[in-house]
Amino acid sequence: RAPKGDWACPQCKAAAEQAKQSKEGADADQDDYDPWHDECMVCQKPGDQLELLCCASCANTGHISCLGLPGNPRGSWFCPQCTSGATAVTQFEQLGFFQSSTIGLTAEQTDLCALLVERRFNEATRTVNMLCLQDVLENQGFTQFKLRSAGRYDLQIPELEHGEAFSFLNKDAPWLPTVREILGDDCRIIASGCMLSLPGSATQPYHSDGDHLREKTHRPTYALNIFVPLVDLTPRNGPTEIVPS
Repeated sequence: RAPKGDWACPQCKAAAEQAKQSKEGADADQDDYDPWHDECMVCQKPGDQLELLCCASCANTGHISCLGLPGNPRGSWFCPQCTSGATAVTQFEQLGFFQSSTIGLTAEQTDLCALLVERRFNEATRTVNMLCLQDVLENQGFTQFKLRSAGRYDLQIPELEHGEAFSFLNKDAPWLPTVREILGDDCRIIASGCMLSLPGSATQPYHSDGDHLREKTHRPTYALNIFVPLVDLTPRNGPTEIVPS
């Protein structure tokens, strides 16, 4: 009698079974595959993935204490090798952003900036209230002081961009070598500002801070946004979120 359904000869059935077993073995090997090193890149001592941070860009791992981090970072972590020089450029080209835990301001520099921002914000709000300009601020804003959404302010502070006391934010910025690697030696600052979000402020929708040069073809990078947090980035503070693209 003719068999129901598909029929295969004994030779083909044996070959199919062998291929199935080979695939299952390969899948098991893939499930067990661990691309990261078993030793900390700093102290060279072993540890498992519960003890070691695993770099999101290479096979390096490290103990939190050896890396000098205050705690377990949220989101992806990139090792010091991947946050320096040409490797940072590669990371940026692949992900559309570059995150560094080693290139940043000192505690003293951060406090200096935060104090200036707080002072300028208090001066601006006091002036608006004294002159009864709340409606103007809400509807159109001013050149150096704008309301982006409820409780979220955009403040322009020229001293941070041009002041000699704040040269660590411009001509002496620690991230400048990486920026030049991406944009070239002739790059320059075209805009700067401070975003202040008060407790209970409205969540800002996802958006792009710069238009694409082309809508259909990917063009070389022509501009960068540098985010410098002046407060701890915690869920309670509502840190800026960046979507890789």
